[in-house]
Amino acid sequence: MYDHLSLGGEIDQQSETRPEWRDFDYHYDFRISVEAYELYVETVLYVEDPSDPDDPVISVVNVHYV
Repeated sequence: MYDHLSLGGEIDQQSETRPEWRDFDYHYDFRISVEAYELYVETVLYVEDPSDPDDPVISVVNVHYV
């Protein structure tokens, strides 16, 4: 995911509407090419202390082919 972004890839921020993820306002989608495959990667961002640059954690919650 880091390489995807460093080469100009984008992250899509989506409002979270699913009840099972109601603790999050948003989820973040990556669409990444890996060899001949296009992957959809859905992530959520956990932040307990916004003032701590080492605090945020990105969790991958879903991956599938596009």
